[in-house]
Amino acid sequence: MTNLAPTLREKKRYLVFEVIRDSDYSYSSSIAAVKGSFSALFGALESAKAAITPVKSSGSRCMVSVGRKYVDKIKASLAMVKSINNSKVVMRSVGVSGVLKTAASKYLNGG
Repeated sequence: MTNLAPTLREKKRYLVFEVIRDSDYSYSSSIAAVKGSFSALFGALESAKAAITPVKSSGSRCMVSVGRKYVDKIKASLAMVKSINNSKVVMRSVGVSGVLKTAASKYLNGG
């Protein structure tokens, strides 16, 4: 199987978001909450097209990869997450970048 040409690939954006909560932080549960919220708002088909994949985390910040057409929709789904594991949370978008290295250095590490 051959690779797709760069012009045919779906362009990605890297979204860094922050989870503000009282109790202990769990990276996998916050990603699951974001994916569940996105699926509930926009349906399973849009969720599959958005291709939300976790990349890395640092402290209370998480980075996900998402298709460039779905950045605004994932920000809306972040706002809809109210609780994770019966503890209240607030999720806010920190920044979006098209390059992984830039997103990690600029937004994920707090700089």
